Amino acid sequence: MSKLRFQKLFILVVIFFCLTLTLGCKMNSNVIYTYSDGSGNTYIINSTGEKSLEYNPVKPHSSSSGTYDGGDYRKIKISESQYKKIVSNFNKAASNKKNQIENRVMGSGLIIIQENENKTKYILKPGSPEQLELEKTLKEILKMGTYINFLSQCTFMYI
Repeated sequence: MSKLRFQKLFILVVIFFCLTLTLGCKMNSNVIYTYSDGSGNTYIINSTGEKSLEYNPVKPHSSSSGTYDGGDYRKIKISESQYKKIVSNFNKAASNKKNQIENRVMGSGLIIIQENENKTKYILKPGSPEQLELEKTLKEILKMGTYINFLSQCTFMYI
């Protein structure tokens, strides 16, 4: 094998290795954050593809009172800075063990962090500072986001 041919092959192998490593890291960084508030409304933060915040409200037929309505379903695009703010709140709540409890009770918050096949759950004490801050952040960002229409995937400003 000539020296030039060997160098070309070596360069191709290095490029292939770098691409594989880069794509592998991106696939491994897929994390889905889920939060269920004290009423059972669920927020899903997804970083796969376009970053988004999805709100799945409780409806009267599935609420404990039979009358509570969490509002309308929403899914919005979120910016990188909004994503980082939400993730920071999730991580802060997950790291403060003193404001976590063993079992879910009415009013508590449930955090699920799923990285690939691994799921980690944290239950926040009702009214804990981390729970209040996380809910405040999620609601604020949900109000100002660009709505993603679930059926048509058309986008428009949600007011």
